[in-house]
Amino acid sequence: MKGMSLAHQSVDLLEEFLFETSSAVEDERFAFIYRHARNIWDLAQDALLLLDDSRTSSLPILMRTMLESLFKLVAAVKLEGFAIEKLISEADCDVVKMRKWLKIMDDKTNPIMLDGIEMAQSLSKRLRRDYGVTSKKKWNVFETAEAAGMGDQYKIDYYMFSQHIHASIKGIIAQEHYCGVCMLIPELVFVASAAVGHAVRLLPTQNPKRYLALAADQLDAASQLLGQRNHGNLGES
Repeated sequence: MKGMSLAHQSVDLLEEFLFETSSAVEDERFAFIYRHARNIWDLAQDALLLLDDSRTSSLPILMRTMLESLFKLVAAVKLEGFAIEKLISEADCDVVKMRKWLKIMDDKTNPIMLDGIEMAQSLSKRLRRDYGVTSKKKWNVFETAEAAGMGDQYKIDYYMFSQHIHASIKGIIAQEHYCGVCMLIPELVFVASAAVGHAVRLLPTQNPKRYLALAADQLDAASQLLGQRNHGNLGES
């Protein structure tokens, strides 16, 4: 099956890229990009196993998470300050949530909550100090996708896969009728290839042009498999 062969090739290319560039993770922006690329690879491995076994029900859940990692990865490549601002936003959000949870807990001195709050506050404070960040921007998923230039993927693919995450009746009915299954393989190829094609612009490798060319070819093939619309290109970061 051409689609499955292409899916395996795209995930293998991402694995090769990650192995070669792993030494770059000391820089916090590079580490952010690397970890999201690795998250995509981790989930893509599971997706391939499920596809090989013709088990597709949980794949939209994996694909949604992979798409969100891709949005963050590409936004971090395109916008120099995004990665740090997003890390701060996530830490600040954790503090707000844990304080709310602590208020309704019987044990107001729960060490897990208190330690979590302290760690998140410390991280946010350090990043703001070290990088001179004053922004309070939350960078929700839509804003992140827009910054990545992937608004269409958010409005169509991410929205469709979100129906499964939230166990909506619409999502369940779609699953019963195998709606969207034809998108799963092209989507997997797209996410894995786009992760390589964008991350290689910043993370060091011996032959970035090779990775970029292979990723571009795989993206073109994914668009042909989908047959309905161009799934995007690597363009200029």
